[in-house]
Amino acid sequence: IDWMSYCKYRTCNRGRPPRPRAGYIVMKLFMGARSELIPLWKWSVWHKEAGRIVIPANQTKGKEVDVEFNVSQIPNLQEWLEWAWEIDGCPSDNEFITGHHCHTDGIRKKWINMNKNIFSVSEKQRFYDLSSKHGNY
Repeated sequence: IDWMSYCKYRTCNRGRPPRPRAGYIVMKLFMGARSELIPLWKWSVWHKEAGRIVIPANQTKGKEVDVEFNVSQIPNLQEWLEWAWEIDGCPSDNEFITGHHCHTDGIRKKWINMNKNIFSVSEKQRFYDLSSKHGNY
């Protein structure tokens, strides 16, 4: 997770890092959050002192009721959220978890394209060619 959050390619033309924020990664991996919903969430969904996650109904898949649970229900979630919050610069509650209110698909694709050698696959032999400088993505 640390490597994904702090990959060596950290700048783009607009000065924003082409990488997912640590909060995004923790929410995705440990909570199973949907990629298309996380950009809607602000850090206020995590109530640090109460140890709870409260996601408003309009920012959930079903959009019917708020989703609420204790972070203790998921092993080590509290520690990972604290780590992500610190790595992302101790953002205020009104800041978006992704750092901005947009989907991260373009950011992920840009990062993958910058690291094509990782995703290079030889079509003939069907194996990953990590030494290749050309990718197939």
